[in-house]
Parts: sequence; structure tokens; C-alpha cells
Amino acid sequence: MERIRALKYKYRISELQKLSTAVKRRRRKENMWITKIIELTDKLKKLEKANLREEAELRQVLYITGVVWECSNCHRTFVLYNPKSEGYNYCPVCGAKFKEYVYLEDD
Repeated sequence: MERIRALKYKYRISELQKLSTAVKRRRRKENMWITKIIELTDKLKKLEKANLREEAELRQVLYITGVVWECSNCHRTFVLYNPKSEGYNYCPVCGAKFKEYVYLEDD
């Protein structure tokens, strides 16, 4: 009887050790991913701060049926008819405030 108890006890201990090892491995992996996410978030914040200006120009690039405008900060293009009257004071991509609207006739 004692021998059976001893075997059951030994079996339970080995199962607990396996479970403990598995939990430790999983925690290490989770910590590794959390660390990577934090590092990437920090890098992204630094890049955003480096690339963003507080003010930008909205330049008219082309006139077809609509008017194609380009942000001087992020260099993305948009089709807008009249950005001033439509209320576009900020770039929808980078968030820079438009301090000036440069029309093709001004160039």
C-alpha cells in the first residue's frame, strides 16, 4: 500500500515539475514579446516625433476634375476642391497644421 502511495506521489511530483517548466517557458516567451512590443512602440514614437512638423504647406499639384493637393510634411496627395472652404486645416495623415495653401498660380 505504501509503495503505491509512493509511486502516486512520485508521479504527481513529476507532473507538477513538467507543468512548472511549461509555465516558466511560456512566461519567458510572453516577457520576450512584451519587451519587443515596448521597444517597437518606443521606436515608433521617436520616428513620429522626428518626422512630424508642427506646420506644413498644402500645395496644389494638379488640376483635373478635382484638385490634387500635397502635404509638404508627409508628401501624401489628396483630391480636394477647395481645402480652405471644406475646413481642411490639418493633414489627415500626419496631423500637421496647414499654415499656407500654395496654389498653382502662385508658383
